[in-house]
Amino acid sequence: MIEEYCAYMREPIAINYRKNSLTITEIYGDGCVRYKPDFLVRKFSNAKATLIEIKNSNSRNNKIVIEKQRAAENYKKVKNKDWAYIILDETEIKLKPEKQAIYDKIIEEYPEIKAKISYLKYIYKNDPIKRKNIEGRRYPYFNLQNLEDNDYKTFLFKGILPESKNN
Repeated sequence: MIEEYCAYMREPIAINYRKNSLTITEIYGDGCVRYKPDFLVRKFSNAKATLIEIKNSNSRNNKIVIEKQRAAENYKKVKNKDWAYIILDETEIKLKPEKQAIYDKIIEEYPEIKAKISYLKYIYKNDPIKRKNIEGRRYPYFNLQNLEDNDYKTFLFKGILPESKNN
């Protein structure tokens, strides 16, 4: 499971930039546009972080996609972030049959993970209020590193784990 190896957040930041120059700005509107990359992922093993945009393979070379990529690169420089930036498409995130078999085996071997997934599926089907709360949460509902939310976010954005988790 990705949660064992990485911290991640959906739509982690809002990048505001001037459309004509791609200059990063704190304001939104008045000639500025906002871009929210899809994910920020940071590995627990080496603390390397990647800002990820997911696009259809047909749109990778789209003018707007390229503009957003340049804005993200500018943002990283201006904000002094250590993040890489990549665009992934459906061909790169679909599980191959052998990986799907491994995933299925893990789900069967770890009843607690299977129970959590069943719980989430139940909520998605039967409880619109809890579903909205889960969907509104931009980081994992279950944190396998047992980090408090603030510690999780600090690691994700800065690569710093609390002292007790460094050992």
